[in-house]
Amino acid sequence: MPTADAVFPTSKPLPLIATLWNAVAVAAAGVSPTFDSQGMADVAIFGNASAATTLSVNVSNDGVTWYASSVSQALSAAGDFYLAFQTGARYLQLASSAAATITALASAKE
Repeated sequence: MPTADAVFPTSKPLPLIATLWNAVAVAAAGVSPTFDSQGMADVAIFGNASAATTLSVNVSNDGVTWYASSVSQALSAAGDFYLAFQTGARYLQLASSAAATITALASAKE
């Protein structure tokens, strides 16, 4: 009799999706909760902000020590943002340079 893997081949894991902020009033220099990409390299962070700000990504391999990455987007006014990048870091945070109400979702896949 065939094994379950022979009948239903193992597929790639589904993408990870998380809400970082959901219409949250973020203070200047505010940082989102940590997103665990579980080592998946292709990451997208997208959403909208109610005011001008620069959104940047911080990375960490242990969830404790954080480093600024080169990934960022400057918004000159309220609007939508989309950051797509590859990373070897497991943990990610989104940072906002200015106060704004922000909704941000993160997705990671292999």
